[in-house]
Amino acid sequence: MSDEIVNNFNKQIFHFLVERMKTDNLMIEPCSHMIVLIRNIERLADLATNIAENLVFYLEAKNIKHQRKLNPPTKEH
Repeated sequence: MSDEIVNNFNKQIFHFLVERMKTDNLMIEPCSHMIVLIRNIERLADLATNIAENLVFYLEAKNIKHQRKLNPPTKEH
């Protein structure tokens, strides 16, 4: 799963939880906890991506950190 997919899930879930809190006051506290949780999961995905990129650099002497930004994937499927 790419980092961008995780970021999009984070945004979607955040907006869903905010709407839920607007409609039901009893959901404010649990949804607030969920927002913190999803932000931490998104950060974990960022860190995992960094670790993988560093590992590729270490093992193959190949820098892939900014490859997705420079060469975005094409829609061939």
